[in-house]
Amino acid sequence: MVEFSVNASNLVHELQKERGMTAGFIGSQGKNFADKIDGQRKLTNNKLETFNHFLSDFNANNISLEFAQNLDKLLLRLDQLKQKRSAINDLKLPLGEALAYYTGNNSALLSLIEQMSTHAPDQEMAIMISAYANYLQGKERAGIERAVMANTFSKNEFTGNLFFRFMGLVTTQKIYADVFLSLAKESDIAFYQSTMTGEFITETEKMRNTAMSSSSRTILTNELSKIVGYGGIIHRFKNYVLRGRQKDLDKINIFSERANEILDQYKKLPGITDSVSKEIETVRDVFNNYKQAAESVSEFKSEGKTIREIDGIVKINDGPALKAITNLSKGNFDIDPTYWFKMQTGKINLLKEVENHLAQGLADKTEQLKSTATFDLVTILLISLLGLLVSVFLSMAISKNLRNQIGGEPSDIEAIAKQIADGSLQINTNEGSMTGIYAAIMTMQKKLSEVIEKEIQNIVNAARNGDLSKRVEISNKSGFYKSLGEGINDLVDSSEAIITDTGRVFSSLSQGDLNQTITRNYQGSFNQLKDDANTTISKLKKVIEDDIQTLVNSTLQGDLSNRIVLRDKQGFFKDMSSGINQLVDSVNNIFNDASNAMDSMANGDLTNPIKNRHAGQFDELKNNINETMSNLEATITGLRDSSFIITSTSREISDGNNSLSSRTEHQASALEQTAASMEELTSTVKNNADNTSQANQLADGAKTTAVKGGEVMQQASVAMEEINQSSQKIAEIIGVIDEIAFQTNLLALNASVEAARAGEQGRGFAVVATEVRNLAGRSATAAKEIKELINDSVNKVEIGVKLVDQSTKNQNEIVESINRVGNIIAEISSASQEQSEGIEQVNTAVTSMDDATQQNAALAEETSAAAVSLSDQTSEMSKMMEFFTVSNSSSTRSPSVPAAPVKAVSSPAPATTKEYSKPVAEKAKAVNKSATNNSFDDEEWEEF
Repeated sequence: MVEFSVNASNLVHELQKERGMTAGFIGSQGKNFADKIDGQRKLTNNKLETFNHFLSDFNANNISLEFAQNLDKLLLRLDQLKQKRSAINDLKLPLGEALAYYTGNNSALLSLIEQMSTHAPDQEMAIMISAYANYLQGKERAGIERAVMANTFSKNEFTGNLFFRFMGLVTTQKIYADVFLSLAKESDIAFYQSTMTGEFITETEKMRNTAMSSSSRTILTNELSKIVGYGGIIHRFKNYVLRGRQKDLDKINIFSERANEILDQYKKLPGITDSVSKEIETVRDVFNNYKQAAESVSEFKSEGKTIREIDGIVKINDGPALKAITNLSKGNFDIDPTYWFKMQTGKINLLKEVENHLAQGLADKTEQLKSTATFDLVTILLISLLGLLVSVFLSMAISKNLRNQIGGEPSDIEAIAKQIADGSLQINTNEGSMTGIYAAIMTMQKKLSEVIEKEIQNIVNAARNGDLSKRVEISNKSGFYKSLGEGINDLVDSSEAIITDTGRVFSSLSQGDLNQTITRNYQGSFNQLKDDANTTISKLKKVIEDDIQTLVNSTLQGDLSNRIVLRDKQGFFKDMSSGINQLVDSVNNIFNDASNAMDSMANGDLTNPIKNRHAGQFDELKNNINETMSNLEATITGLRDSSFIITSTSREISDGNNSLSSRTEHQASALEQTAASMEELTSTVKNNADNTSQANQLADGAKTTAVKGGEVMQQASVAMEEINQSSQKIAEIIGVIDEIAFQTNLLALNASVEAARAGEQGRGFAVVATEVRNLAGRSATAAKEIKELINDSVNKVEIGVKLVDQSTKNQNEIVESINRVGNIIAEISSASQEQSEGIEQVNTAVTSMDDATQQNAALAEETSAAAVSLSDQTSEMSKMMEFFTVSNSSSTRSPSVPAAPVKAVSSPAPATTKEYSKPVAEKAKAVNKSATNNSFDDEEWEEF
């Protein structure tokens, strides 16, 4: 058994190394370990050949039928090794399937070694084999860890459920190590502790700690993402720039301080490289910049600077920080997988040294058992030979002494002895021939006849009837007969005593008391009866109170590996002990099957139900576990399908909301430009109204002058000159009015275009813009008519200067023309008033549309954030579901669908040739899909 264990463990060691190189080879797509894997396969082949050579002379059926069947299954798996290697070389075998094949081989080999412990020749050997098997199980997990982390370090991050697999391997190794240390001898523990030290142990532990920090990195970067994301420091900063509220400034300071605390915690994690430290400082700089910029904004506001001026001064580029946070959320181990493989292999080689030491200890123990067995056999043979020689010598001495003391014919003595032996004390002999012993025999015969046939026979008859109160009367006897009587009495006394003691002991035994024994001293058969009775009670007590109670206690503690030793038991005790052992075997089998099934479920494998047959409630337990696994498999499959549908739907919602957000941003920008245009249009209309009022006053003055002209003709020349000058000014004003009407027409046209872009929400604005355009057209027509009239008036004034004589006649025409000018100017004034009212309505509509657009933008961003959060949670749920292995898993497992990022929207180009300022700062980009889970405890975030 020991030789089998050693050969099997050597093969496991080489398969472990080949598995680790295979994981690195597949994980790097053939780039790593390509030059080493062939050499390792040769070492594995050598150990496999040695193992097969040993099996050629090994009869597994001598161990047990189950052991032989498991060994046959293992050999069938090993026959596939060449085929698996070929698929690995071509990168056609998935990593999970490759690791499962190698791990399955190792598990089968280690399971066979574990079975050896139940067939060990003595308890110490069984404990040593059990410790050896647990140690090998821990070493096997170290090999799996080497393969898993070689793949992880090749990709520089954990993928799928490998992080949970890694943590499970670390925990399992510790459990097996603790079990080994609890079973191993002190010398083995000391060798283990002295061997497992040095560079390989410290380096692998450092890399382990770095890998374990992955979950801490994710938690910290998620919190950073919340601080940056929707409602975080970027939004608070923009709100502070726009509104200058103290609560936004307080939030900026809180976020900045918390971000620095998180970055400090991140930097203290194990395995932080220089590149990761640079990423941390990049994020830190941006947060500090926002804090400092907020303080500067406070100063700028106190100095009276406008938002546009502040926006032009304060410039923060948060793109590098957002990229750095994304990088920090990944593995970023920066550990060379080849270096990890080298260090872990060195650690496993140290474990191999301890394994060899344990194997040598088993071999030494085997030799010790062989030597002890040989010595015991020789001792028994020598004692038997010595006893035979002593018996022969005693027989010869006794025979010679008898001949000397008979004093007569031995045949006569033989006949007398035969008669006495036959129970006849009436012996007829030749008295003349009796000499020596003959006379003594005859005298003895008479006395014997008297004593035996009378007194002793009475005692025997009474004893036969159960009465042990009768005794031989010895007062009238002397010598031998007195001694014989006393002996008979002693015999009856002893018989009575032994029967009484035996009855007392077995009466106590019938009541369950195993502490009563026969303590009185006896001789001969009585003593043998006493010893047999005490031995029976002792064995029964040992079986019940020691063996059975020890087995019950260990079973109550959850240890089903103990059994009652059968080699020192016979008959009833052996049958009873064997039956109890079979009972524990049945319980152990169902617990092993249940443990294997639960272990599979703990590792996410739901395709490994209990297949062995059991009876009674054990079969009911098996059916319940299998039904639980089946129901859990159906649940996991349903969750996977649902998560795939939810992820697809949330991605479509996110895409739609991103598109809506983009269009809303464009619309908001266009409305801002429209608002600016309307502000200038309002200013122009006001100037137009002022000019019209001035023109109206001038027209009234001209009319008054024309009326007085008839009365003061002598001043006609001077008056006409003044009229000429006034007419020129009116012509200039009309030119301005004409230009204003032209600009108003252009602005109304642009407003109509922007209203068309706004769609349904801009329909009312389009109607107003059309009315403004019509009024501008009427203003242009009126201005043209006024201009023509003024030109005509100027011509007439020039003629009037030359023709003063005709002033009376022409004066009437001038008065009439001035009246017409007054009417037209009044119309222009009315039109300007209507224009002003229309512009006010347009401003009101634009303001309402701007508010609605801002609310739509906020709602779109919130909806997109919710969709991203839903997609993120669904993706996380999918990853959790991928931890489980179910039947037909390829048809139900959905790929992880990444959440659609929230797109940043840039402002559109202005619709007119006039350039307007952009918003204070661009909207923040979403940096992490988990950032949308953020909520703040003081108030709802206010969109700026």
